[in-house]
Amino acid sequence: MVRGSWIGGGSRAWVVAACAIAAAAPAFASDPQLASFNDSPDPVAAGGIVTYSARIENSALDDATNVLVRVPVPAGATFVSATAPCALVAGNVDCVLGTVGGNSSDVRNLDFVFRANGPGPTSITASAALTSDNDTNPANNNQSQTTTVTQGGNLALTKTGSPNPVVGGAVVAYTLTASNAGPNASGPIVVTDNLPPSTAFVSASGSGWSCSAAGQVVTCSRTGPHPAGAAIPALTINARVNASGGTVTNNATIAPGAGGTSDPDPSDNSATVDTNVLPGADVRIAQKIVTSATPAVAGQNVAFRIDPRNGGPATAVNAVVSDTLPAGFAFVSASGPNWSCSNAGQAVTCTRASFPTSATDNIAVVATAPGNAQVGPTGTNYTNSASIASDTTDPTPGNNSGSVNVLVLPDGADLRLAKTKTPNPVAQGSNLTSTIVVTNNG
Repeated sequence: MVRGSWIGGGSRAWVVAACAIAAAAPAFASDPQLASFNDSPDPVAAGGIVTYSARIENSALDDATNVLVRVPVPAGATFVSATAPCALVAGNVDCVLGTVGGNSSDVRNLDFVFRANGPGPTSITASAALTSDNDTNPANNNQSQTTTVTQGGNLALTKTGSPNPVVGGAVVAYTLTASNAGPNASGPIVVTDNLPPSTAFVSASGSGWSCSAAGQVVTCSRTGPHPAGAAIPALTINARVNASGGTVTNNATIAPGAGGTSDPDPSDNSATVDTNVLPGADVRIAQKIVTSATPAVAGQNVAFRIDPRNGGPATAVNAVVSDTLPAGFAFVSASGPNWSCSNAGQAVTCTRASFPTSATDNIAVVATAPGNAQVGPTGTNYTNSASIASDTTDPTPGNNSGSVNVLVLPDGADLRLAKTKTPNPVAQGSNLTSTIVVTNNG
């Protein structure tokens, strides 16, 4: 309030005499608060992630200044992350929020992420506290949340494929290694392997593993427990590659079996391996037979048939069939559709530049059998063998040859004597007739 008076004199002046009242500035009222503090998930598996979500708002009209939210790292947990501007400082997660607008118009949502260390069963408790310079109601500035921690076993899977590269038509061995990082022991586990479409299941094995296959899906299970950190026997799945080139990709996953321990971190439950495929052609001698009369006769022609085949998956380039005639046999001819044949002494060779998987072109080889002097009076067994090869890598070389045996008899009379007597039995003093039959088998 100001008071004044007139003072006479030559001029009129207003003199302020009054009293200056020093009034203190009024304090601003704010009510920053922890409106909510929740956990998710609850319960959480030991070794898993739990998130505590805080909602901060100022319900009064005036701005709250120098707002700080602090969440100490809970006992039995490890800090993972928090919403900016929160940061880990000496065991506390501090969120320096500065000014928070009033009238609930400036809501802040903060997430505090921790890993529940375990082992379970146990629990962890997180607490949040808020401070501000001008808070008129600190009673709503603190909240806590207790989270149940169950047993958890962190399963993981790694995978390799061998050989790499693999020849088309050959078998690739996938080795899968499971592990449990805990903190608890895992119970039953199941590995599911999805074989590439261009492969075919052959077998699966591993100590303690039980496997089955349905199409391209191979399912293998193993009973527990599997202690944390203990080695789990590897699993091997064999598959035949039917591709003629490119890359085959195989993916597998691991998961707890029925009634097993929860897996707190599924991010490491899958494994993938790529295998390069080289062209391969499984050439083979499917059959080698004698098509002429058997036994053969000394000095006469003997006809052999060779059945070469290509099981693929690629076309065989520069295929060669080699047939070595037995000693004493003399080459007469060799031929086959799409084959070019020649001989050099006992060696018969048939070639073609391209041998596709669909080809069923057989080769006929004719040779004259040795004479009587070589086969002897009782005849001789001879073996004729053939083999196949090509410039394309063969994934299964063990089936590249075939052979056939042929008995050669001397060329002459093959007499045979047969005798019978009738009647049989015969009465004493009665006539007995003996019949002798001589046959020439040639």
